[in-house]
Order: sequence, then C-alpha cells, then structure tokens
Amino acid sequence: MSRVVLAYSGGLDTSVLLKKMILEGNEVIALTADLGESDGAAGDGAKAALEAVKAKALALGAYDAVMIDASRIQLHNLSFSLDKLAHASPSLKRDLIETAVAMVTDDGIVTPTEAELIRAIADSLACPMPMLG
Repeated sequence: MSRVVLAYSGGLDTSVLLKKMILEGNEVIALTADLGESDGAAGDGAKAALEAVKAKALALGAYDAVMIDASRIQLHNLSFSLDKLAHASPSLKRDLIETAVAMVTDDGIVTPTEAELIRAIADSLACPMPMLG
C-alpha cells in the first residue's frame, strides 16, 4: 500500500480519481489549496465551500484531507519544487499539468492568475500549454 497526495478540487474528475486510487489500495491524502480568490465574492461562503470539499474527500474515503493557504506559499519553495519536477518522466509531467488544469477549471471560471500559473508551470516543465476551457 502506498500513501499518495492528490491535488483535490472536490469536482467530478478529482473525486473519481480519488476513489480510483483508494480502490487500487492507496492511502490518499486529498490536498486542496485555498487561493483566496473567491473570498471577495463569496465572503464567508468561501470558507464553507472549502470545508465542504474537505468533508467530501473524507466521505469518499481519503486517508486525510488537508487545506493549504496558497497565499503563504513562498516563491522560492515553488521554484525548488519545479526544479525537482523538471527531471520527472514526461508522463508524470503531463499528469501534473492535467491535474492542475482540472483544479483551476473545476468551477467553470479560469481567472487570469490561474491561467498564468498553469502557463508558468507548463513552461518550466517544458510541456505544451493545455487548453483551459
């Protein structure tokens, strides 16, 4: 049995993937990033929505569900991680980009910040920029 981390949005794609990984015998930690972008529009509802994503992951059988405050991610940590991922296999890079796209497109809205982040990650991994919508 392996313990894996899944970038989890709470949408259909990542929920199916979460269940599939569990059925394959993995302990899955669902990782959701709070980008803070919906707080202005949703106010306190944004926090409730994030808690609902966490509850959904646990209800599907996740080993744990973790929320991270993306505003606290330091640029040098991201750069270090991308440098490490640059040596990954092409299929792992593709999977990473596809997962990132699934997360940012799950709500049907891709903000300029989200699109630029995907573009920067794809560029740093020497992967083609995927369609975002």
